[in-house]
Amino acid sequence: ALTLAMVALLAFVWCLPIVLSSRPVWPHVVAHFTADWDATYTDQGVSLNWLAPVSLQGVRFEGPDGELLATAGAIETERTLLSLLMNPSDFGTLRLERPQVHLQLQPGGSNIEQLLEDYLKRQKSETEVVRGAITIAGGQLNVSAADRPDVARTQYQDIDGTISLNTTQIGEGSVELRSCRVTNDQQVAGSPAGSLTANVTWRPDGSTNDWSLVTNIESLDLACLESVFERFAMSVKLAGTGTLQTEASWKGLFERPSFQFHKCAVEGLRLYAPDFLGQDQLAWSKCSVAGHCTIGLDRWYFNNLDIHCDAGHLRLDGAFSLAARSEASILERLFTTVRESDATIAGELDLAELASEFPHLLRVRSDTTLESGRLQFTLENSSLPSNRQLVAHISTTPLAARRGN
Repeated sequence: ALTLAMVALLAFVWCLPIVLSSRPVWPHVVAHFTADWDATYTDQGVSLNWLAPVSLQGVRFEGPDGELLATAGAIETERTLLSLLMNPSDFGTLRLERPQVHLQLQPGGSNIEQLLEDYLKRQKSETEVVRGAITIAGGQLNVSAADRPDVARTQYQDIDGTISLNTTQIGEGSVELRSCRVTNDQQVAGSPAGSLTANVTWRPDGSTNDWSLVTNIESLDLACLESVFERFAMSVKLAGTGTLQTEASWKGLFERPSFQFHKCAVEGLRLYAPDFLGQDQLAWSKCSVAGHCTIGLDRWYFNNLDIHCDAGHLRLDGAFSLAARSEASILERLFTTVRESDATIAGELDLAELASEFPHLLRVRSDTTLESGRLQFTLENSSLPSNRQLVAHISTTPLAARRGN
């Protein structure tokens, strides 16, 4: 009888994963593990076996109001169910097939951020450190601005990448985005999709350059960035095609990052940003940036940063104070920035082009049009023990203007 009981117990244990994954039982298992979620989870099938990887098919997450948050064609573990239970802190490699995430941005947050924040607030114990890697094949991220149909909806498609967590030592990780196509619903028909690759690494505190980022972007339609500005409560309309090759590093997650722009160029730039430009709209055929920049909380530090555009060129060196956002015009804020900075600005500007681009900012008499004239200048501003010193060298070419139509 004892032998029979042992055989029955072993048979029950062996068959337990199959029973749990059956259609009548599995919904109750899901309800138990997702009881404190604000999202609803469903799937079209699950495969559980002690000696086989765990597999989920047709995964779907919906928000509290029934809105679609994320889907995945399949999720499969590399390790078997038995090995996952024996060592739950090391999940090996988790493969996501055709995942899709629907991100709705709004001033100060997003639908995904809100759900994660609410979930983490309910967690009473510290999260256990886990090891492993997540590979993404054929993924898609759909980004839109909540309640703003006028803002471009962006699709990041054909995403292939890997997220690695603590695989060599605790606190270390990386994200490798090997490929991604970028399009939006306001893009001109027939125009090429943008491409994006990136590599992010972070290391334990105390090592050199805890965080690093290498990014390569080609042919990106800038309208894709409108919803991102919406997240930071900035109303911006953008058009143009951008290319970016940059490296960044910073010490600690919340420390100031340092950027090296190897290539940053925009063609057909159109910008409407009333928070910064007032009623003026920027329209340049070309604009490029190259050099080094470190971003601080109240200052930006530039090292041989060159800016070229239709209106001329600038070179920035030194520490620039950031003027607080206010009702003051952009020109007044620029003067405040220059006055409070320890920096050098040099360049040459086409005054006629600037007057044409910024008619409200650079006011000329209503019946007068500036037709030609260039400004060459060097401004050196520095702090002295008792005061500040500003040295300016300014010259112009002959200015020409026309009155009347």
